[in-house]
Amino acid sequence: HAVHDAILTERAEGQAEFRHLRDERTKQAIIVELMQSLAALHALPTAALNLAGGVSGRKIIDHVKAELAIWRAMYDETARADPLLEFAFAWLEGNLPDPEGKPSLVHGDAGPGNFMFEGGRLTAVIDWELAHVGDPMEDLAWFSMRSVMEPAPDFAGALAAYEKASGRAIDRQRILYHRVFVSTRVVVIRHRNVTGEPANTIVSRGLNRRLLVEAIAGAAGIRLPEILPLAAPPTEQTALFDAVIDDLRDIIVPGAKDGAAAAAGKNAAKVLKHLRDVDRFGDVAQAANLAALRALLAEPVETVAAGEAMLTERLRQGRVSLDAVLICFAGQAAREAQLAASASGGIAHRHYPELPSGGSP
Repeated sequence: HAVHDAILTERAEGQAEFRHLRDERTKQAIIVELMQSLAALHALPTAALNLAGGVSGRKIIDHVKAELAIWRAMYDETARADPLLEFAFAWLEGNLPDPEGKPSLVHGDAGPGNFMFEGGRLTAVIDWELAHVGDPMEDLAWFSMRSVMEPAPDFAGALAAYEKASGRAIDRQRILYHRVFVSTRVVVIRHRNVTGEPANTIVSRGLNRRLLVEAIAGAAGIRLPEILPLAAPPTEQTALFDAVIDDLRDIIVPGAKDGAAAAAGKNAAKVLKHLRDVDRFGDVAQAANLAALRALLAEPVETVAAGEAMLTERLRQGRVSLDAVLICFAGQAAREAQLAASASGGIAHRHYPELPSGGSP
């Protein structure tokens, strides 16, 4: 609106908790309807759209460049360097896809959790605040990201349903590119600490930095080495942490009469699990990160912070090897993910779903 900051809404029936559905056939039927909805969205004309932050370019690449500029500005605004984000943005800017075809209106966060359903049917697609004109393959990348948290029963079948509904073949390499961009956005959001819930920060950071590294490796065709888990004996504090966590799980949370109090207890337990593992493995992780930075930089840096500052400068100058720096980041991300694993539950060991081979080159 020209004057007022406002949105117009309507009520949609249903619920959004896709993970609560137990029948796999019902879940897949709803996912197929989501794919049909995305195909219809991507077919809408965009020439007359005038979205804030958009561009008037006629090619998909123009709109992807505009989105990149928005998210880089959001990162730069923090004035806090992050070598992984520096690397991700450099990779994204250096590997822009330039496909044929018209730009589409994309949802910008499509997938489980962002649609509603009732009676085994899709009732609404929700949460449109990241919608923009761009590459329709981006929505399929978002779908695969959100499927990490709430997996689709048949991911490949969902993509086939999109192809049938849209009349266009999926472009595997473009989806791989947009997985990197999707993961970069999520890591930027966490870097900005938009949501302040400590437990969410721990879980999201541990998962999404690892997914970003894996996404870049997948798009670049680089095979990451196996990262051995951290090993360290329990500390003097481990048993104390365990006792408090057990009390939260067995006494405090079940006994909480207020829902908000119970939720706070669960979040506190996640934070304590993370602190317990940092107490036990944190020094080992820092030593491994420092050794990896020294090996990558071939410099005797004294601290991880000093090594990351030097690495950031070399990334900005383009003076690092893609393979070598990605392997370094893979180790860092795996160690951070391990420190967050006990707080993260089942998602700690999930990955982007496999994309079917084929599609456009």
